[in-house]
Amino acid sequence: MRYKNSDDNRYRVQFMRSTEELMDQLTVKEFISYLEENAEFEDYTVEYIDKKCVKCRAYDLTEENSKLHKEFLVTEDGRVFYWRSLISKVELVDAEEEKQEVQEMVVDFREAKEVAKEVAKELTEKDSNWKWRVQVLKSEIRVWWGYLQYCDTEDSHFTIKMSDREDECGTDTDFMVARNEHDEYMTGRIVGVDECWQDGDLNTCVAGLLRGIATIAHSRY
Repeated sequence: MRYKNSDDNRYRVQFMRSTEELMDQLTVKEFISYLEENAEFEDYTVEYIDKKCVKCRAYDLTEENSKLHKEFLVTEDGRVFYWRSLISKVELVDAEEEKQEVQEMVVDFREAKEVAKEVAKELTEKDSNWKWRVQVLKSEIRVWWGYLQYCDTEDSHFTIKMSDREDECGTDTDFMVARNEHDEYMTGRIVGVDECWQDGDLNTCVAGLLRGIATIAHSRY
């Protein structure tokens, strides 16, 4: 195996040489079997990984010829993480594994046009001073707020779109974001209805982001 992120190679020094060699030789599947046979199973746990709640099995491995212990997480879909701390999880992958191209989630925002218009009308009715309106395009929704144009420029607007930035979504393709007039992150939603961490279908996420934009705008501008 190897560390998925090259920057994590610095953690090699935290292992005994024998453990390091073992991890180099085994595949992820083989290492999981090794943990099942040689490590102490601690418990089932749910961990926040890649912006999702993931069910895991936790193992405590005593390193050979030492009293040192290392903890590992095995996810229900067969991924392995060196569990450094409650907030630090270092993923290990097969050495020969190549980065696979991530297939983008195809979203046509025009399918949420009616919902977007209804929520914009709702926001205007609640805003005693400034009007809200939306421009729904295939790849994004532009959100216009009268105060923003008044204090900045006529073209200033918020934007709702699918995130393509690694610092926002990692390798996920289902993260919808709202960005301000400077193209900075405001808030986000995970599109989907199949898992506990997902926020809903396209219409639900668009409506939630529009209301989230209004809440932030009223509190910060």
